[in-house]
Amino acid sequence: MPTTIPLNGTRLNIRLIEVELSKLRLDPDNPRLHSAYLTHELPSRPSEKQIAQVLEQLPEFQPLLDSLMRNQGCHQLPLVTDDFRVLEGNRRVTAQRKLLTEHPKSDQWKMITIQQLVKKISPEQEKALRAKFHLESILPWDSLSVLTEYLGVAEREGPDYLAQMLGRYRPQIEPLLIAGRCVRRYSQDYPQSYGAELLWVLVGLCGVRQIEPQIAFSRTERCIYTDQDDERPTSQPYSLEKIMKWLAEGRFTKAYQDKQRQYMIKAAQVPRLFREVREAGEESLSHFLGDDGSLAKAIAFLRDGYSSSHRSKVHALQQTHKYMDVLNRMEAIRREDNPELHREALACYHRLAQLLNLKQKEASNVH
Repeated sequence: MPTTIPLNGTRLNIRLIEVELSKLRLDPDNPRLHSAYLTHELPSRPSEKQIAQVLEQLPEFQPLLDSLMRNQGCHQLPLVTDDFRVLEGNRRVTAQRKLLTEHPKSDQWKMITIQQLVKKISPEQEKALRAKFHLESILPWDSLSVLTEYLGVAEREGPDYLAQMLGRYRPQIEPLLIAGRCVRRYSQDYPQSYGAELLWVLVGLCGVRQIEPQIAFSRTERCIYTDQDDERPTSQPYSLEKIMKWLAEGRFTKAYQDKQRQYMIKAAQVPRLFREVREAGEESLSHFLGDDGSLAKAIAFLRDGYSSSHRSKVHALQQTHKYMDVLNRMEAIRREDNPELHREALACYHRLAQLLNLKQKEASNVH
């Protein structure tokens, strides 16, 4: 007897049937494969064997295989199109195929019960179904694939829809969308550059600290504010094209060896350390921008190339910089309105005047 599943205000008719496992086809548009396409582990038109190899490498595949063995089959039935393409449940189908290969004489794994759509649906409905099952699933999957699926939802349904789905305001998710577009652009422009680590550097520079299990952002470590170079604000000092070139060259992640030690940079450290190098000034930045430059080389210079006195001053200025946004939002402090606050602010000013030698400079200008 047909039943239905809800989708964006409509209901799609499905039926439960038992079919031969060999009749099913794996879905090349499975959202869990997004990161494999981004890192070029999969070609644009993969074979069933190539898809299965990627799915079998997922960390959750072996526990799924063990679960099928214990339960003698699937508890959650795969969702399949009218022409037997697996929209949801590709890992389960792949796991059962593996069990069938390992136990060819057993009839246990030759048949499978599925939920099949009664009628053909549109490509847009297929995308919405994939997103519904994967984004609402409690099972873990890799964050780059989740990011790509979030971007897909925003492009199909609009950013406001995605913001509502994530329980955020529209402006709050902008770094997430920019990160998704940057990752996609880098994957297209640098197909010879492999590895999810490099893509995570881009995501971090967009101000996205983590996606799973919960989205977290970092305003202070954000360096990329748009993926459109002709619309770049002053807060984004370098074009995305240049940042991607540095990324492909390995400037952000390659190690540096000096006479004392080797400096290693992890992908998660790049946004914070790159901000530190930029704030330290032109001399430290030159160790990153030079012909043989790297972030590790610039950090080595910051750690060992300066005196301890200089490093302590840099640290103090970096801490001060964190409070500049607060100070810039404050109204003028007038002595007649609040003498105590005015006295405290004046003391801060005098200390800065001493550090910057302002009195001597003013005197020299007068003469």
